[in-house]
Amino acid sequence: GDRLNGMLSAAVLAFLSGRQFFIDSQRPVPLALVLQPAALDWRMFGTIAALPVAFNMNDKIAEFEEDPDRILGSQASVIRIVSNQRLTPAALAARPQQAAALGLRRPRLHSDLFRLLFRPSAAFQRRLDLRELPKGPIIGLHFRAGDQMP
Repeated sequence: GDRLNGMLSAAVLAFLSGRQFFIDSQRPVPLALVLQPAALDWRMFGTIAALPVAFNMNDKIAEFEEDPDRILGSQASVIRIVSNQRLTPAALAARPQQAAALGLRRPRLHSDLFRLLFRPSAAFQRRLDLRELPKGPIIGLHFRAGDQMP
């Protein structure tokens, strides 16, 4: 969904800017209830969420595309990004050599990043196992018609 696009894009921004990457996502449920770290531990411990939002990119993809270096080149010691957008294409275009050197120029980048960052939590895996889903890749669809539903 939108939040995952924002998280995966934020990971790309962190990699391209040479920063560590952490996630603090408590809404609509704490992320750790459904997803756990896979190869990269992104869990946040402490009070970083209390910092002011340095870059709010929610529904502002055009603003980011206009000046991706505003974030990528920021000298702030901590960058806190709020985003529900896929910022990845503009970030990769802004730093093509870095993206290539880091192996970020690939088809299915967000899919690969998802597997690098996430695995189902134990509770979520138990629920999946109860569903007796077919083995192998599964496509899930989330359709949201908007917040103005009758």
